[in-house]
Formats: sequence, structure tokens, C-alpha cells
Amino acid sequence: MGKKKFMFTELLPILVWAMIVVVPSMSSVFFSGNWSNGFREMLSSAINIMPLLILYYVNYYLFIPKVLYKGEVKKFVLLNIVGFLLYFVLHLLLSYFFRDHRAPFEFRHSFVFMLWSLPWSLLICIMAIGFAMGLKFYELRNQQLIEEKERKNEQTEAELTWLKNQLNPHFLFNSLNNISCQIYTDPDEAQENLSRLSSLLRYALYETNCEFVPVKGEIEFMNDYIALMKLRCTDRTTVDVDFNVEDTNIKILPLLYISLIENAFKHGVSNNSDSFVNISFKKEDNRLVFRVRNSNFPKTDGKRSGSGIGIENLKRRLQLAYPKRHNYISERRGNEFFSELSIDL
Repeated sequence: MGKKKFMFTELLPILVWAMIVVVPSMSSVFFSGNWSNGFREMLSSAINIMPLLILYYVNYYLFIPKVLYKGEVKKFVLLNIVGFLLYFVLHLLLSYFFRDHRAPFEFRHSFVFMLWSLPWSLLICIMAIGFAMGLKFYELRNQQLIEEKERKNEQTEAELTWLKNQLNPHFLFNSLNNISCQIYTDPDEAQENLSRLSSLLRYALYETNCEFVPVKGEIEFMNDYIALMKLRCTDRTTVDVDFNVEDTNIKILPLLYISLIENAFKHGVSNNSDSFVNISFKKEDNRLVFRVRNSNFPKTDGKRSGSGIGIENLKRRLQLAYPKRHNYISERRGNEFFSELSIDL
């Protein structure tokens, strides 16, 4: 991108100015056959265009990026008025000092020519400034898009790292504590849950380094996560899971639904009352739809432990990866809480 940008914004104006200088000279040589006249024409064109080149590059490197691009329009216009006056004076001085000394110089004729050429000089300067504006804004826009893309990539990487940390020490501690209790009561079940925890950590740490991952891996991860979360539930909690996505090779953002599952167990499960968590994941038409229904036992402010941060993180990731291609609903419905996240494929 950088090389292409240089070729377009740096080489193109040089070629244009070179053509303005060379073409008239070559035409003179072609029609007259006199190389001496052609050289003089080229020298004369180069001298005449030099002030215009100065005005062009001053605008390209200074006035446009440092003044106009920052919204200081009046200052930009004022600077260019001064620049035009300096251009006009420099143009006359160069025309005088590099004139054909074999011809007599008359100030009166030169002054009349100066007044006659004033509007044409102004028009040429406006065209040169407009040309500089077009190329510079093209360059600045490309640079802005590149920086925005890099910023989004960095943000996505940072958010994914944070999201992996959803497997926080509290979750690990509770899982290990529950498994250790099972060792004495049900060793086989303890071994199976330890294997789930190992698979879950392996997936979160090593399998989610890609920008997108297959749905199959996410479903296995969520099943392991839910199974470990259920260890903390009593017999008064019902957990129903329905993952039914036929094409498991569809790729999505990794660890996309963990915050929704975590919140369902955090705010939907009570050890003292009947509670439930219903989770479904399906492909409907050309959409992936993830739904969560749970009983509502909202935590007090002192027991939230970061609740809501994961959902905000989820929303930012969705905006970056699926702009205008996703829909997220989260609302209380009577004594239940309902969440739905759909993504257009």
C-alpha cells in the first residue's frame, strides 16, 4: 500500500509537470526542426512553471495537511492569497531576469502584460491548488483507513485477550473445588469433569488465536463450560441445552457467547429457589441464532463482580466483526430474563 501510495501521490504530479515543460518544447522541435529553439522553449517553460511548483508543493506538504485538514479554512484561503501574490511577483522576476536579452525591454509593455495575465495566473494557481488538494486528501484518507484498520485489529486482539480472561480464577477455583469433592463421591465423574476443564482451557488458550473459528469448536467449548457451571447448581436448578447447527464448519468469532452463558448462570440460578437456564443455538434460514432464557435473580451491586463488562465487550466485538449484520436483544420478560444474538451469514 505504501509503495502504491508513493507512486500515485508523488510520481503523478512530477509526470504532469514534466509533460507541461517537455511537450511544448518537443512540439517546437517537431515543427521547426531546430533543437536550439526547443531547448530555449524548455528552459522558458521550466522557469515559468517553477513558482507554480513551489506553490503546489507548499500546499501539498504544509497548507493542506496542517491547516485545511484541521478545518482552518479562512487561514488556508489567506495563506494562499499571500502565496499567489508571492507566486505572481516571483513569476515576473524570473521572466525579467531570464528574458531574451536580444529583445528590448519596455516596462510599459511588461506592466500591461502583467495585468492581462493576472486572471489567467489566478486560474492556473487555483487549478494547481485543487490538484494538490485532491491528491493530498486521497493520501490522507488512505492513511486514515490504514490506521483505523490497524487500530481495530489491535482493539480486537486486546478484547479477545480480555475475553479469554473470562475464565477467571474464581471460575477455575470453583471448578477445581467441585471436582476435588467429587473425587471421593464419584471418581469417574471427577475424572470426566477434569478432562472437560483441561479441554476448555486448551481451547481458550490455543485454539482461538485465529480471527474466526469453526462453530464445531465453539459448541464443544460451550458444552464443557456449561457442564462445569452445572457443578455449582443444586437439584432445584434445571439446565436445558439445545445446540443444533447442522453445518459446524461455519466460522464465527471465538468465545462469542461465553458472556451470555456466564450471565445466565450468575443471575439466573438460586440455591434457595427453583430456577432454570435454557440455552439454544441454531441456524435459522441464513442466520445463526443464540438464545438464552433464565429465571431472574439479579445480584446486588456488591455481588456483581464485573457483571456487564463482558456484555459491553461482546457488543464492541460484534460492531467490529459484524457491522449491520447482527442483532442483539436483552430484556426482562416478567420473572424471566431473555437474551438473543443473531448473526447474518
